[in-house]
Amino acid sequence: MFEMATKGESTLEDEEDAALCASEEESKATKSAMTGTSEVKTKRMAREKKRARPTMEYQGGGDDDDEHGRMKMQRTTLPFVSPERKPRRVAGAENGVKRPQLMRTPLQVRASSKARPVQGAAEVQQQVATVRKKLKTAILQHKANVLSKLEERYTTLRKKVAAELEDAEQQLQALRKANDTINELAERKLQVLTKMAATEIMWVQKTRLLR
Repeated sequence: MFEMATKGESTLEDEEDAALCASEEESKATKSAMTGTSEVKTKRMAREKKRARPTMEYQGGGDDDDEHGRMKMQRTTLPFVSPERKPRRVAGAENGVKRPQLMRTPLQVRASSKARPVQGAAEVQQQVATVRKKLKTAILQHKANVLSKLEERYTTLRKKVAAELEDAEQQLQALRKANDTINELAERKLQVLTKMAATEIMWVQKTRLLR
């Protein structure tokens, strides 16, 4: 009986040990899973913080401020949008629409235009020729109008300058005549004064001799 009791107790203890081991393994597995998820979360948060751009700093005045008037969370982060280039979808690509062609160089354009005859090219060339003729005639008319206006202005200015020159010459002639008359009068006065001075000198000499 004692042996049976000891065997029963040993089996119970073994079962309890197995249950404890199983519970410990489950807790370890859950912890490892939790730690794994937490590590993934921390890595992802660090990546988002690196990618995110900070907004303006908080200026204070909220309900969650500390004693210095500053918010406990100084900076907030914006959600990051990765600038990955996605392939452009062409409208109607599912229905067999071709993708748009790239820009061609002028040489390619010229080669293609030479290779393929364009419909109505002769009419277009005639229109271009007529437009060029009209432009040439218009330019020539404009040049002629401008030249005629310039010639008119030149003639008017020449007439004005000629009239001013004639007036100036007349004024010079009048001034020369006046100068000549003034010189003649001055010479006459000088002759009269010299004669009067000579007569006075003669009288003075005669009076001295008489004394």
